[in-house]
Amino acid sequence: MSIQSTNITISSSAILFFTGFVMTPVIFTQTLDLYGGDAMEMSPQEVAEALSSSESIQLIDVRGPDEHELASIKGAKLLTQELSDEIVTSWDKDAAIILYCHHGVRSLNAAKFLNQKGFTNVRSMTGGIDAWSTEVDSDVPRY
Repeated sequence: MSIQSTNITISSSAILFFTGFVMTPVIFTQTLDLYGGDAMEMSPQEVAEALSSSESIQLIDVRGPDEHELASIKGAKLLTQELSDEIVTSWDKDAAIILYCHHGVRSLNAAKFLNQKGFTNVRSMTGGIDAWSTEVDSDVPRY
């Protein structure tokens, strides 16, 4: 497995919950391919299987409250500033965390951020809740 490093610039909107609402861009070095290719992501089907087989997985919705109210996955926690602070400061770095957003972009950025903070078992759901609605649970509304 090769480990590559690259510089990634994350816009302030992608890091609002993780930096105490600092409104400036953050530049950091992110290690890619740590899990081998796209292993930082999971398909909606893989997420559904993981959730049904383990109660210890933390499912986190990184969208805003308005989006969360429109559509959400049962058992998911909405990421708030307080929860973000708690995750970064006190959660086990090996905790199983799955993040999702609308289409999978914000959650992948958040997963990479947590990985940079030392979290080793964090994943983003590809396609976000939109893919969940079409592939796993059609009762979850699309927007």
